[in-house]
Amino acid sequence: MRIALLLIVLCVAGSVSFAAEGWPGKGAEVNEGPPPGYRLVWSDEFDADGRPDPKKWTYERGFVRNNELQWYRPENAFCKNGLLVIEGRRERLPNPNHDPKSKSWKRKRPHIEYTSSSVTTRGLHSWKYGRLEMRGRIDVRAGLWPAFWSLGVAGEWPSSGEVDIMEYYKGKLLANVAWCTKKRWHPKWDSSKKVVKRASRTPTGRRSSTSGGWTGRRTR
Repeated sequence: MRIALLLIVLCVAGSVSFAAEGWPGKGAEVNEGPPPGYRLVWSDEFDADGRPDPKKWTYERGFVRNNELQWYRPENAFCKNGLLVIEGRRERLPNPNHDPKSKSWKRKRPHIEYTSSSVTTRGLHSWKYGRLEMRGRIDVRAGLWPAFWSLGVAGEWPSSGEVDIMEYYKGKLLANVAWCTKKRWHPKWDSSKKVVKRASRTPTGRRSSTSGGWTGRRTR
């Protein structure tokens, strides 16, 4: 399975990197460098202010999945002072795809009530085996669903596969893997969960490093 990377909803990321399993090689160091046995093959430190690097990132747009309230658009993602900032905003805008006769949840809503951004490497970069790592800060206030995750690039979901390296949902950090079953669009999930308590010194955010990887034999 080859995967494309996504960062969504509300996340401040200090760096994102991908290391491939194999011999040590040359490449820009990320934090303390790749783990032993890996070489750095892709990374982004978000050093240039403005929009994320178009050679590395593209965007999901509009209402996308899960009947979620946010409308994804590029304007909510920007780089500043070495950080990628993804903002969730409460703002009322007309739905440009509105159709009052439509049965689709994406089209029958007359208005957009919230905006956010989902940045992805889809169509630009994908990987088969290796390790992904992100350092970032997430907002843990009610109603938010920040995530650092990946989807397979071939076939429809969930046959394409899904690896959620980190997501925060209803007071818990989750790491998930999904794959297909005999019933179309009904995945099998394997999840690990950890209850998160708000830190008193950062009441609306958590800073952490998160990583995930796969070798073809197992996910770790």
